[in-house]
Amino acid sequence: MATRTTCPHCSAVIAEDWMGVCFRERYADERTYQSDADGFGGVDYQLSPCCNRYIVRISDGRNNQPVIWPNSTAVKPITELVPRKYAQDYEEAEAVLSISPKASAALTRRCLQHFLETEANAKESSPLAQQIEYAVALSPPIFPKRLGERLDHIRVIGNFAAHPKKNTNTGEVIDVEPDEAAYLLDVLGEVFVHHYIEPPTDAARKARINEKLAATKKPKV
Repeated sequence: MATRTTCPHCSAVIAEDWMGVCFRERYADERTYQSDADGFGGVDYQLSPCCNRYIVRISDGRNNQPVIWPNSTAVKPITELVPRKYAQDYEEAEAVLSISPKASAALTRRCLQHFLETEANAKESSPLAQQIEYAVALSPPIFPKRLGERLDHIRVIGNFAAHPKKNTNTGEVIDVEPDEAAYLLDVLGEVFVHHYIEPPTDAARKARINEKLAATKKPKV
């Protein structure tokens, strides 16, 4: 089954279908890539089927690397399907990520807390960790297993932005790291994709398939 991802141009959920232009040095093992000090060994690209625009990422032949087109530092688009009360915080958190990871993490956590209180009926006076625990345990589940696990990881990261932690050995304050803030933002984006973007996208895809099936007098899916 193809891996699913989110189109960085329009936020639609698409299947990954990468093609590569890689630079390699022919050793005995021809799969060995010649990479530079940053791991760059070529580029992968694909044409997004939803908006017919190219997506390009750095490749070293082994691991998924950052998307370089569209500009990965730009604010990722949030479609009109996501309510502005959430999308505004998300966009602000994305915009300040490289400037202040702490501010970005605070905005992301506030937005996630607002979402869980409104959409999952999590208790407003509870800490975010407890709200996540409550929402992930709901039956029937409102999140798929993988997304539930990623949300649970946020509880492990801890609320660095609002409540700084101290190293038990040195007493030094542990600040939020850029990759932690980026992870929080990424999980929030997945929540939006699952809750607001995937359902209408899947419905539109199903409607197109049924239209073709109807034309050939075959039963609908």
